[in-house]
Amino acid sequence: MDLNKNVSDYDLVERLRKGDLEAFNTIFEKYGDRLFGFTLKYLKSREETEELVQEVFLKIWENRKTLKKDSSLKSYLFTIIIPKN
Repeated sequence: MDLNKNVSDYDLVERLRKGDLEAFNTIFEKYGDRLFGFTLKYLKSREETEELVQEVFLKIWENRKTLKKDSSLKSYLFTIIIPKN
């Protein structure tokens, strides 16, 4: 099944928890730029921001089985990047 940006976060997290790489890529496409822009405002360095965003998405992949389906994915993403700033 092709995933796109219109798929609900609930469905994306459910698929991600099962190791669906396409769901992971869709999450990155959906939130990567927003997370990058948000972080760049604080770090002021494109290189540091790119590295931090990559770390966040790596953390999501590594901890995918513990993600809560009923939590806000967007809130989770922005919450886990804040302590790193």
